[in-house]
Amino acid sequence: MDCEVCAWLPAFFILLFTVGGTAWLFNYLTGQSLQICLVNAVPMGIISSAIAIPSVANLSSKKKEFVIYESSVSDILGLSFQFCYCK
Repeated sequence: MDCEVCAWLPAFFILLFTVGGTAWLFNYLTGQSLQICLVNAVPMGIISSAIAIPSVANLSSKKKEFVIYESSVSDILGLSFQFCYCK
């Protein structure tokens, strides 16, 4: 399976669990609606390419490629959610 394809599932589930957990925590601490908490949690769940790409310097080329694709997919999914929700 290509690295581009295999990066979608982990990126999606990591984003889903991170955003879900963060939104729940925001909801619990602030009492705001879950929708507001989800919108505020998405930026925290994105694996930023600006952080992920420089941190892969000592990995093998296959692992570097996977981390780069996964962080890019996470960025795309997070931005897509924000764009669709805020539209």
